[in-house]
Amino acid sequence: MENKQRDHGKLPEDITIVIPTHERHQYLSRILDYYVSQRPDWPIIVCDSSKDKFKNKDKFNGAHYLHFPNCDFSYKLIEGLKYVQSRYCVLCADDDFIVPSAIEKCVSFLNDHRDYSSVQGKYVSFVYNSEIELRQLYIRHYNMSICSQFPGERIIQQFSPYMHQFYSVHRIENLIAAFDYAVNNNIISGNLAEMLVAMIAAINGKHKILPIFYSARERLPFSAGATSDSVEMIAASPEYRHEYNGFLEIVTNHLKLKGRLFYDDARKCALKAMDIYLNIFLPEIQRKTKSGEMKTFIKHKIPDFMLPTVLLIHRQLRHFLGLDYSRKKFDRYFYEFGAEGKKELDTILHFVKKHNIK
Repeated sequence: MENKQRDHGKLPEDITIVIPTHERHQYLSRILDYYVSQRPDWPIIVCDSSKDKFKNKDKFNGAHYLHFPNCDFSYKLIEGLKYVQSRYCVLCADDDFIVPSAIEKCVSFLNDHRDYSSVQGKYVSFVYNSEIELRQLYIRHYNMSICSQFPGERIIQQFSPYMHQFYSVHRIENLIAAFDYAVNNNIISGNLAEMLVAMIAAINGKHKILPIFYSARERLPFSAGATSDSVEMIAASPEYRHEYNGFLEIVTNHLKLKGRLFYDDARKCALKAMDIYLNIFLPEIQRKTKSGEMKTFIKHKIPDFMLPTVLLIHRQLRHFLGLDYSRKKFDRYFYEFGAEGKKELDTILHFVKKHNIK
């Protein structure tokens, strides 16, 4: 694929923010307002596949707006990445906030560690109605360690446990490779493309999660991840067999090339990695989500006189399993980020309230 000429010495931060969006212009206005006010000199590229153009695009002159009406997810991103001139790139969903100071720390880390492909920090999530509800996010996923010297081992480490890399700070060539593969091999699913980014990044280098406040993610029932078919469904469905096999073939051949492996050995690594994800990691996550279903069952089935005691036991079990989302526990979790993290979170919440999207 042809790319625009890159001047790696041009940008002091050496980072570009790419924002994919689809039919959510109110969220696009919010995230552009946040970044343009925080880092007005940073390059921002918007890849919009909405039917109609973004009416407020002239309000944010610092952003390079690209309109790809009704185009596939990977296609609009590979086209947008042609305009990236920096060494590093971060993808930011229109309903997320990735902290600029955290992005700078990630860029510094990659500058100092050439054997790493990508780096990110820690997350919180929020729901906004009349009040803002905050939660810890991915707590048990932060134990992952993608640090082997061998690409075949790294894609297995990728799922032990799985932590997405999609919204990390990436070396630009890894994102280009992943979306180029996706477009040229008809990988239509956004969830499968997201997984492909993680696999290509892990094959090409190590991954790091820094102990910093990195991002706040809004929990929305109509988000793309919530409404699209999951990787688990894709792997099991005859409808997706050709696409899923194409995904495995991409991973196998890229691993064969970068790891200098025989095809059969690369294939075994790819299949083992996905087996860990589908048959070990996902069942464990699903087991933990049963806790919320159990609370509903308790309220409907347990006699009223027993309810306080049973709910207390349930709450203690959730705490024991690391599933306590109380404000007190959130404050303890967030305390590790210090005054800078608190200031960054307050800034994000200011923009959430300012735009008042409900």
